[in-house]
Amino acid sequence: MQLSEPCFITPAGTYLGDRYLIGPRLYSTFMLLLRIVLLVVGMVALIGLGVALSHAMNPEEAVQTVLNAIGNFIASALTAFGNIVIVFAIIEWALYQAGARADFKGIPAEKEWDPRVLLKASPSNLVKMGETIVEIVGCFAAIAIFNFYPQILGFGIFSNGNWYVGAGNAISTRCSRSPSSTSCRT
Repeated sequence: MQLSEPCFITPAGTYLGDRYLIGPRLYSTFMLLLRIVLLVVGMVALIGLGVALSHAMNPEEAVQTVLNAIGNFIASALTAFGNIVIVFAIIEWALYQAGARADFKGIPAEKEWDPRVLLKASPSNLVKMGETIVEIVGCFAAIAIFNFYPQILGFGIFSNGNWYVGAGNAISTRCSRSPSSTSCRT
């Protein structure tokens, strides 16, 4: 049986050619610029947070100021990221339209693809079905016990301020907190 090269398995690869949003020739420049811009956005956000906190009158207002600053930073970072992606995508498109071929540094020239040179799957790389099933069932049981049956195995706080750690009726440790100390009894 004759196997074809993986990039020619799908017909789209043969018709469209090399098309990228941000290709390998611009990716390192894109990442460098993205790091610089996000660092500048972060520094501006920190300076703005400092100025806003200096005007905060009470702790509630300070918490609200910090939350607003975090939201503004996320919005600014996403906006900067989106704008950089759009600019690099336009550059990539323009280079593609101009017919510029990529000159990839460090990538060897294409050679004939041969499936016989692929590595053989070793037994250590194989997925063991039994272990996977036991792991899934165990995780499901733990999630069910901790979430739906906390009285079997769990910890928590009572409404009067006491907290407990226990496993069903077998162990029940109750601790109470006071301003000076914490005392526990079983």
